Amino acid sequence: MILAIALPTGAALAETKLESTLEGVKGQVENLVTAKDEKSVSELALRIETFKKIIEFSVSETKDLKIKLLGLEDLNEEESAWRKTMIEELNNALTYYESEKSTVEDAAEISLDEIKTLATDFKNWRDTTYLPVAEKVNELLLIRQEENAIEIAERRWQKIDEDIKKLEKAKIKGVGELRELLKNADGLIGEGRELNREAGNAFWKDYILVTATTTTSAPASTTITFLPERLNATTTTASSTESATSTDESASSTLSIQPPSIKGLVGDSLVRIKDAYQIFIEMSNLVRKLLN
Repeated sequence: MILAIALPTGAALAETKLESTLEGVKGQVENLVTAKDEKSVSELALRIETFKKIIEFSVSETKDLKIKLLGLEDLNEEESAWRKTMIEELNNALTYYESEKSTVEDAAEISLDEIKTLATDFKNWRDTTYLPVAEKVNELLLIRQEENAIEIAERRWQKIDEDIKKLEKAKIKGVGELRELLKNADGLIGEGRELNREAGNAFWKDYILVTATTTTSAPASTTITFLPERLNATTTTASSTESATSTDESASSTLSIQPPSIKGLVGDSLVRIKDAYQIFIEMSNLVRKLLN
């Protein structure tokens, strides 16, 4: 029966872990760059060890992204080209880390000013070169994880639907309210699916198609296949996009409205799925009352 329903946490936990990881490295680098100089041997040794740990942490972070990216399946030519580009960027990052690590291996050759300069350069490189790549890869991973959460919610909906049919067949009083609640949950799951589809389409247009058109003579209109089947959709052509853009600009010459980000769309999708699960829990409580 409709009992013990757990909330979906995969995408939410992945996003939280990602933000914690990126912010963790950022915070350590910031502290290293802005720390007050005490001009002592112990201070120099501490900064060097801190920088080494930052590099080690960054290597682990980058390798993890690379493994997840290599684990993607069923990619077409354009998607494979995008992944190849991202893998190359991550490999470049690993090479950079090795170079930085070699620089600080011999602590006797490094001064306090030099380690501070190394940390500043590392921060600038990370902000301008690494983070844009990491964020693209993680946006894709979030889309995939959210799609999995949606599929789990849909399977749960189907199971609950079967349970309600049993209650209807048994002519349990009050089952109509359960049916209405299930309908509301279905609407929320549908909204979540559509939002995640929008995120997938935006990812395709902003990243996959851009990479494809810079490496091949790919057509302007392409079908998404690297995302799960439900996210498949045909992207708009360049001409229609330009037309829509000019229409939007003429409609609002003084107000610029930014479209929702990919991460924002996935987050909104997750909210809908969580709301659907809250309805499932409400239904579970109602079933207990109806059967008592």
